Amino acid sequence: MVGSRNQVITTVLSGPGRSAAAPSLVPATDSAGGPADGAYAEVMPEIDLSTVTFPRRLAVVNRGEAAVRLIRAVRELNAEYGCDITTVALHTDAERRAMFVRQADEAVTLRRTSAGIAYLDHNELERVLLEAKADAVWVGWGFVAEDIAFAELCVRMNLTFIGPPPAAMRTLGDKVEAKFLAEKVGVPLAPWSRGPVDTREDALRHAKAIGYPLIIKARSGGGGRGIRKVFAADELEVALERTQGEAQRSFGDPVVFIDGSPNERCASSPMHATSRCRSWPTTTAMCGHRACATVPSNARIRR
Repeated sequence: MVGSRNQVITTVLSGPGRSAAAPSLVPATDSAGGPADGAYAEVMPEIDLSTVTFPRRLAVVNRGEAAVRLIRAVRELNAEYGCDITTVALHTDAERRAMFVRQADEAVTLRRTSAGIAYLDHNELERVLLEAKADAVWVGWGFVAEDIAFAELCVRMNLTFIGPPPAAMRTLGDKVEAKFLAEKVGVPLAPWSRGPVDTREDALRHAKAIGYPLIIKARSGGGGRGIRKVFAADELEVALERTQGEAQRSFGDPVVFIDGSPNERCASSPMHATSRCRSWPTTTAMCGHRACATVPSNARIRR
C-alpha cells in the first residue's frame, strides 16, 4: 500500500510548474528488523501542503485487490496529510456488494456494454467519470492501465491520470515499439517477427525464419496473459488465434508478435528476478533486486 500511496503523492506533486517529488531511498528491513539484502524502501519527503493541490475526487478504474489496495492507501494518505480525497469506485452491477465497492467513499455503476468488458469501454468510462465528478483517475494494473487512448482521454477531460504520460506509454507500453526502441539504442535482441503478426501465413513465414520453439505474445498488457509457447508448426494456427482472442478480451487489443528468444525456449520453469529503479527529472536510482517467486510462470517471460 505504501507504493500506491507514494504513486499518488508523486503524481500530484509533479504537475505543471512543479518538479517531481523524489522519495529518498533508505535500506529496507526484513521481518526480524535486520537489513533486507539489496532492498530499499521509499521515504516520501515532508510536504508543504500550502503548495500542493491534491485531487478531491479520485476515480478507481479497477476492481478486486487492486482497488482495495488503492482505497486503503488513500485512507492512509488522508490520515497522514489531511488531504480529504474522496475515492469513487467504478463497478458493474454484479460487483455492487464487492469489498472494494463497500470500502470506497462513493460508487458509480458501469452499464453493460456491447463492447464486452465495461472496464475497457472508453465511452462508458467517460460517462461514469463525468457522473462521478472525478478530477483524478487511478487505473492500477490490467484493464486500461497500459491503454494509451484512455490516458489521452483523461488528458482531454482535464483529469489527472495517475500513471505515466501517454508519450511514455506509447514508447514502452507497446512491446513491439519497445523492441524497436531497444534496437535503435543498440540493445542486442533475439530473433523476432520485427512487427505485428496478423495472419496464419505471416505466422508461418516468421516461424520458419525464427525456428521452434517460439512464443506468441500480445503487443499490449502483461501479467502473463496473451502469451503462448509453440513447439511445432501444427500448433501455430490454434495458438495464434487463441492468443489474439485473449489479448482482445484482456486488453482490448488483438495485435500479437512472435518472439524466438533462445533463453525463452529453455525457460520451462523460469525464475523471475526483478531489478528495480526509479527515475525523476534530476536523478535515477537503483532500488535493489528481488525474486518474485509467486509470479505466474508466463508472467516471468519478459520482453
